[in-house]
Amino acid sequence: MIPGAAAKFLPLAHANLAAYAAFLFIGFFVVFFLMMLPGILINEAGQYQLNDESDPDLVREAFVALLGTPYGAVFLVCCAVGAGLLGWIALRLTVYGAATSALGEAQVFRTWGQTKAQLRTLGPASLATHILPFALGVAINGALHRALPDTGLGHFIGGAAGVIVFAPFLLAGHAMAAAAWDTLKPAPAPETPPSSGG
Repeated sequence: MIPGAAAKFLPLAHANLAAYAAFLFIGFFVVFFLMMLPGILINEAGQYQLNDESDPDLVREAFVALLGTPYGAVFLVCCAVGAGLLGWIALRLTVYGAATSALGEAQVFRTWGQTKAQLRTLGPASLATHILPFALGVAINGALHRALPDTGLGHFIGGAAGVIVFAPFLLAGHAMAAAAWDTLKPAPAPETPPSSGG
């Protein structure tokens, strides 16, 4: 997708590994916090008192009851903040792969500044090329798994179909990143004319 791309396998693998490690590190703390928060809020609300030995059905009932209270609103706001944080980081790193491919060196956070003032443009573009195709792929894949028989052939067909239905998500996402890099990449430095000897 990027004519004349210079990256070989190792720089792109290095960039991907660094980006995924950053997401894994930050995402771990976000998910851990959001998993612990409902129990704290349920006990604070006082309607249910849960502990490590509480029945799973009781925990589920307490969580559903929590959502209709101000404590539930706090939990939903925290979920929105966590999702927003991860989404913001993803948008800021939109062009790292395209930049790495084009320049032949792992970029990752070197592209951070180039996306700083572009989130209003990158956000809707990512919604159209990442989130919507992914959601559509999940819906189609789920419908196929429910429709196909629970046999070896059915699982094979479902797996092959899954690759096909997620292809638009992968292709559109890479195309958007390549187009964004083409727009945001820094202009090449002007060549200094050779000085005439005198």
